[in-house]
Amino acid sequence: MREPGEAPQYSNYGMSVAGYVVESMTCTPFNKYMEDNILKPLHMNNSSFSFNNKLLGIISFPPFVIVNSNIKNYFQFPFTIS
Repeated sequence: MREPGEAPQYSNYGMSVAGYVVESMTCTPFNKYMEDNILKPLHMNNSSFSFNNKLLGIISFPPFVIVNSNIKNYFQFPFTIS
């Protein structure tokens, strides 16, 4: 552990809390709310808060692969690719 302010550290906890708050207040899934209220109004057509097949062809390195019509996570613990 480091003292507060000693070094930056990335964490997804903030997005998790934001997602929980948005879903609780709007009764709408977080990714749908963000797409309808943030991404679409800003014409961010190649951005998403959920993975979909449209993005598969345009992301620089797909974190998922399609095997027999099933999407599989490319990075699985313990980080081996089979």
